[in-house]
Amino acid sequence: MSLPDRLPILPLYDKVLLPSIVTNYMLSDAEAKHLIKNDFIVCIPLMKTPRGNTIAGLDDDLGRLYHFGCTAEILKVDQSLLGTTVLHVQGLCRSRVTDIVHEGTFFEALLTHHFVMDDDNGQEENGYNKNKACTSTKIYQETNEAQFHVLCKEYITRMQELGIADVILSQLTRSMENQPLPSIISLLLYLTESATFDDKLSALETVHYQQLLELGNKVVSCHLQTLRTSTEMQQTLEQTLDHHRREFYLRHQFHRIERKHNNHLVLPQQQLRSTRKNNNPYNIIFKTNNNTSNTNVTNLITSSNEDDEELADLVRQLNQANLPTYATSVVSRDLKRLRKLTPSTPESGILRSYLELVASLPWQQQSVTATTTYTDDVSIAVAQKHLDADHYGLGQVKRRILEYLSVIKVKKDLSPPILCLVGPPGVGKTTLARSIATALNRKFYRMSLGSIRDEADIRGHRRTYVAAMPGLLINGMRKCGVKNPVILLDEIDKMVQNSNQGDPAAAMLEVLDPSQNISFMDHFLNIPFDLSQVLFIATANSMESIPGPLLDRMEVVHLSGYTTDEKMHIARSYLWPKQIEAHGLGKMGITLSDSALLYIIEHYTQESGVRNLDRNMASLCRYRCKEYADMAEKSETKKLQQLQLSRSCPSSVLFSSNLKPKIEIDDIHVILGAPLYDFDMVDGEEAVPGVVFGLAYTQGGMGGILPIEVNQMPGRGRLTLTGSLGDVLKESAYIALSWIKSNAYALGLTASRKDELLSDMDLHIHLAAGAIRKDGPSAGITMVTAIISLLSGKSVPKTTAMTGEITLRGQIRAIGGVKEKVISAHRAGIERILLPATNQREVLQDVPENIRQSIKFIYCKSLWDAVEAIFDYDGLHTMKCSTRYTSHL
Repeated sequence: MSLPDRLPILPLYDKVLLPSIVTNYMLSDAEAKHLIKNDFIVCIPLMKTPRGNTIAGLDDDLGRLYHFGCTAEILKVDQSLLGTTVLHVQGLCRSRVTDIVHEGTFFEALLTHHFVMDDDNGQEENGYNKNKACTSTKIYQETNEAQFHVLCKEYITRMQELGIADVILSQLTRSMENQPLPSIISLLLYLTESATFDDKLSALETVHYQQLLELGNKVVSCHLQTLRTSTEMQQTLEQTLDHHRREFYLRHQFHRIERKHNNHLVLPQQQLRSTRKNNNPYNIIFKTNNNTSNTNVTNLITSSNEDDEELADLVRQLNQANLPTYATSVVSRDLKRLRKLTPSTPESGILRSYLELVASLPWQQQSVTATTTYTDDVSIAVAQKHLDADHYGLGQVKRRILEYLSVIKVKKDLSPPILCLVGPPGVGKTTLARSIATALNRKFYRMSLGSIRDEADIRGHRRTYVAAMPGLLINGMRKCGVKNPVILLDEIDKMVQNSNQGDPAAAMLEVLDPSQNISFMDHFLNIPFDLSQVLFIATANSMESIPGPLLDRMEVVHLSGYTTDEKMHIARSYLWPKQIEAHGLGKMGITLSDSALLYIIEHYTQESGVRNLDRNMASLCRYRCKEYADMAEKSETKKLQQLQLSRSCPSSVLFSSNLKPKIEIDDIHVILGAPLYDFDMVDGEEAVPGVVFGLAYTQGGMGGILPIEVNQMPGRGRLTLTGSLGDVLKESAYIALSWIKSNAYALGLTASRKDELLSDMDLHIHLAAGAIRKDGPSAGITMVTAIISLLSGKSVPKTTAMTGEITLRGQIRAIGGVKEKVISAHRAGIERILLPATNQREVLQDVPENIRQSIKFIYCKSLWDAVEAIFDYDGLHTMKCSTRYTSHL
């Protein structure tokens, strides 16, 4: 029987028709109109993506046609359904598509037909005689055929086990006995669910008998392996379920027996304690008469005969945790609930995790200080040695910690303080808290509160929520393992307040209240937990963002910025040795001169801490490392030998080259570049009326001198303020001008009391560094002095600076940042400073002794004291200050 070489195309979506397969295709009448005119059609599958440029000039759908199809005979056409035509077709042979032509609005394919012949019996597919296909050796072919017959028999057996009807299996068996092997392979590929779309496409384009036989063996073997695995998994599952059923039944049986005998059933351990290793699937643990290993623990929570090994171990941990009485009752109730639940339920896992948390918390455990804190073994000297070794300066904080230890040594018991270290970044607040823990010999835990916006982060989530967790405090106590650690509440001023998820700052009120944290309640734990022995240390950069009630519960300790001398000492004793060791320059003899170090501090850093100073020192070490690396790559033998023997040779031998071991100021310019900051100095400047130096305090914790310039011009008495001034600073200027106008005659600025000052003149006040925002009340006394200096024509010496807040009646109020302001004035060359009288205590306590000896301090209670001190050298009588006005309120 010959087949046409040109046939209409029936595209198949996600389907593949193979030879000898009989099936139905449902089409619309319009689609089937052209197909039913022929006795034969070609069924070509459509690929999900086009196969390159297999057929040129076609649209996207035709480009997806596979290059092989199955020529089929139309057995029957059914048009009984309205608008629908059902084609009953039978696959005949494989056909390769050589080209596609148009036939009106339809497409037809030019084909080359291929028949796969069974060489064993000489039959062809469906009885059509064609040229025989390529074959391999006879022995290899017979082996594959025998393997395929074995797989077919196993396939029938598996189908019987799956419950396939006997009628269908008998038809399948007859087909396998009567049909040639290529037809059987096509039938099994069509019936096997594990055969993929790609496997069927491979079978469609396979025209050699031996290759088709190998493909059939592969697909059927994979399908049978899947059936075997599924059967084994089902058997294992049934065995497991059967074991659980028998375990559940046996446990309830023992429970009834135990209740019947009033819990007096005691059996030998070998008979009652069984494990899965002894082929006993029940894993039941019963009570025995053996004593526990920990004789000091009172077993307030009793185990049950129904407990498995994991639950019995959990009960033992709970007993060893020394739970208080109120916690024992809650845990016992939850244990009863856990025993009633099956292990597979989600609630069982939640309860088990909760009980594990309770068992791991330090209810009674204390660190080593538990044996030393409340005895006479507290060493104040050792604690002070630890604090001094880790930090330079910071006397106020160290004194407070030593006072706490001293009271403990005397009283034997004391609730720890709640400290809040407030200071600019980089002054060592976090490292100081760690040093305090080391000095007290306690465990340390850091809890970062920055950007915390959820109250549950502090108090924990309730167990009713999915993925509930304890709060940061309970989690920290669990990690520490003791009830008296040092907990650092880092960045407490960065907590988000009044968010839609609660207020974490309000949750901290209970934590930091000594009268309430003895029974802190975490939502997840839901048992009061004692935090009274915890030493809380909070850190903050500013107190402005800390709520008042929370701030009231803490003892605030201010950490000011380091002075230049303190930075020099820190750099020499800690920063420079650390960077030398970190960069492997310990044997190189690298040194840094004092002048170079001071130059770096003054011109490359402008901070209260030492972080940028540490980075600059790291840059120096990296530059030196690069120099040595460049020298090592050169071909000069002497330098290479010196580098290799650097650890055993003295530094003089190493530096016989052009490299200098000491870093000077000239090297700083090369390594770090141009200076970043210009240090303010007053030497060499000429004093002019209307220019006075004030003292400022920057946001970074540094002080500085701030020149205030005043000028006058013809006008109508207006006051102009420039220099990026804030509202408070502007108000100080208005107050200064008002006080001068009201006391103009006493100051000698007008001829009579009735004369108006600046009636035809405008006044302009400017503060330097206009790009920097300035605010604060401390510039009031400086503005008064500058205006008086301009109007009287009397200049103020450049070596004189002042700071202080003024009132409308001429009183001078206290200001802050005295230490930083005085130190910056000393570095700028100031020799005399005017300060409010109420700030004398800060000068004596905070300012170093060497600076106090080199500066003359004048303490003023009112503006009249300042005027007398500043303009006294020109003769006080010329300013008519005898009739001055002041306030005694």
